[in-house]
Amino acid sequence: MPRALWLTPLTGATPQTLNGAWSDVLDQAYQVLHAREESSAGGEDETLQSIITMLSMARRNASEGNLHQATVSLGYCETLAQRL
Repeated sequence: MPRALWLTPLTGATPQTLNGAWSDVLDQAYQVLHAREESSAGGEDETLQSIITMLSMARRNASEGNLHQATVSLGYCETLAQRL
């Protein structure tokens, strides 16, 4: 699994805090971003919504043990996060 350096500043989720369990890290990141989206007045831009969608796919794949596919989704997330 890539280090996902963009994920920590955006969500506070790190593999070190959750004993390196990527499915748990991605669950935490998803919850943070989903809460951020819900609390934003008028909603944030489509970029955040796209990141949430791709992160949801990554967390599902990681929970199923398909880390290769999870990294593909995270790659898209990283590209999108550069727009924020």
